[in-house]
Amino acid sequence: MKKKLFLSASAVLAAFAAFSLAGCQKDETGDGSDQDSGTSPVLVITTEDNMDIPAAGGPVSITYRIDNAVPGSTVSASCPETVNWVNGFDTETSGTVSFTVAANTDTESRSALITLTCTWGDGETVSDDVTVIQAAADPEPVNPPVITATMAPKQNLPYTGNDAIIAYYYIENSVDDGVVSLSMQPEVDWVTVTETYDNRIVFAVSENTGSEERTVTIRLRYTYGGKYVESEQTMEIVQVGVPVQGVDYEFVATEFTGEYTPGFAIMPATFDLKLSSSSDASLTYNVLLFADTDASSDKTIPSGDYIYNYGAGVAGTFGYDDTYVKFEDETTKVINDGSIHVVNNGNGTYEIDANFVDADNKTHHVTFSGAASF
Repeated sequence: MKKKLFLSASAVLAAFAAFSLAGCQKDETGDGSDQDSGTSPVLVITTEDNMDIPAAGGPVSITYRIDNAVPGSTVSASCPETVNWVNGFDTETSGTVSFTVAANTDTESRSALITLTCTWGDGETVSDDVTVIQAAADPEPVNPPVITATMAPKQNLPYTGNDAIIAYYYIENSVDDGVVSLSMQPEVDWVTVTETYDNRIVFAVSENTGSEERTVTIRLRYTYGGKYVESEQTMEIVQVGVPVQGVDYEFVATEFTGEYTPGFAIMPATFDLKLSSSSDASLTYNVLLFADTDASSDKTIPSGDYIYNYGAGVAGTFGYDDTYVKFEDETTKVINDGSIHVVNNGNGTYEIDANFVDADNKTHHVTFSGAASF
């Protein structure tokens, strides 16, 4: 005789509940990853659970994969609203969530919980978390670095430009991670950095083909420790436009003499020059010019363009109160703008073409061709 099997209603419900629960739970595997025993998507973060971020911050990426992915599923990322130093979540690249961490300027570390969420179907979701831990900023040094530059507050350039403007600087109490940078405000295309070496930054100013004056501020900065920025050294470059009228004084010099002083430390060689004429005593020009030379052997002025730069003492410039024009009646006017084009022929002779502006805004065009005596 066959036996009949009877199940109570409560037993059937208990068995169904156990089956349903087993279908939703994640299967914890021995390798640390979560695999779903059913067909629902499973979000698996493949980045370390705790991500260490340096105090300087910067771009960060979290990687993940979706097991049992279904069409149309999306991944989003978020962190608590109180965390304002993590931002810019980008989920456009499949398998990667990118964001930016701001620099930590505090001397204590900080952390934030980043939540990744996979959404599919009618709003069904599965999530996982990663903790980012950002290191504290280093305490400010007892003797912080200081940048000092021989950059004049203002440089007046001729419309022809200059391709070798040099900013000299030195760092007191320098540190290993210190960085020197040069920036412009506003950003312009007529000033470019052409070279950086040792304690110099070289930049060039292109020719101004318009009649309008143009201005830019050059900022030299020393950054260190991921957060500290020392006092910035700034210089304003003012370049005149193409002249629209003739000069007030046209002078042809027949004598080119001067005194030479070799450079020392970061200072270039100095030439105290005089341009005059034995047949025309109406004008005499005295110019204090700075140039890079070999002090042991070379006492000649290198070819190139020299620009007015009061008080800087930088190679490729001229200036100071020792730069003036003396008139026939012995009165003098300080030169406070201009440029000098020098051609060194290599045999003791020079070609000079100079444009000056004196304290009365009078313009002077001075030329010379011949032998010089220093």
